[in-house]
Amino acid sequence: MDGIILGIFILVFFVVAGAFKKGGRRYFEGGLSLMGYRCIEVSDDGLRDALWDAVQQLEEYTSTRNKLRESDLRRIKSLNAMIKGIGSLEGLDLSILQNLMELNLSYNGIRSLKEVNFNGLHRLKTLSLTFNVLESLDGVDFRGLDNLKTLNLNENEIDRVEGAEVGSLHNLRILDLGLNKISTLKGLDLGGLYNLNYLNLRLNHIRSFEGADFKKLHSLRYLNLDFNRIDTMAGFREAVAGLNNLTVSMYDNPVIATEEYRRLKGDGDSKITFVP
Repeated sequence: MDGIILGIFILVFFVVAGAFKKGGRRYFEGGLSLMGYRCIEVSDDGLRDALWDAVQQLEEYTSTRNKLRESDLRRIKSLNAMIKGIGSLEGLDLSILQNLMELNLSYNGIRSLKEVNFNGLHRLKTLSLTFNVLESLDGVDFRGLDNLKTLNLNENEIDRVEGAEVGSLHNLRILDLGLNKISTLKGLDLGGLYNLNYLNLRLNHIRSFEGADFKKLHSLRYLNLDFNRIDTMAGFREAVAGLNNLTVSMYDNPVIATEEYRRLKGDGDSKITFVP
């Protein structure tokens, strides 16, 4: 019965009843077993301790509020902790999540990642921190995320990228910084992201390419700059020097109405494609 998600209302009903059947076997209060289930969704803090003991058998787990640090999660491969009111990750030891491949901490009011130690999450492939209130990536240590493919920081309050140390994410394919408050690309050091294919910076407050440096992103294929405030292409050529087969999306930026943009877009020698 792999892949079945037990809703909390089902769990409560059966636990209160004292027993339930699965495959002809009976499971009683005090001896709850979840063998055979890979995924469980929990939304009630009142579940008995037997359920938390059984969590160790699962491969996918959706946490209940304030229970994130209480479970033995060594075998979990997918952890969904959306909308749990976590707020702070201070003191959270993630090293226990040795087999984790997906971690979703979206919608939690998280303000900082400085106190988080990602060491030990060597198998993690997707880290989602969307819809939080992160203001900066300065001082965040991403070391240990050797196999991370997707880092989603969409819809936060990030207003500066200077000091963001993401260079250790050598296997990153997607970096999503859309819907933040970034006003300048100066200081954004992306060196080390050799395998990055997609960089999303749409819906920020970027005005120019001053200080931008994408030259080391040899695998970059799509740069999304839609809905920013870019009014000049000065510095763009230098920022992308040496890159090939790159598509740059510039929808709803003031510069697309200028002759400067049209000339750059019409350059027959360029290996850059602009949209629109």
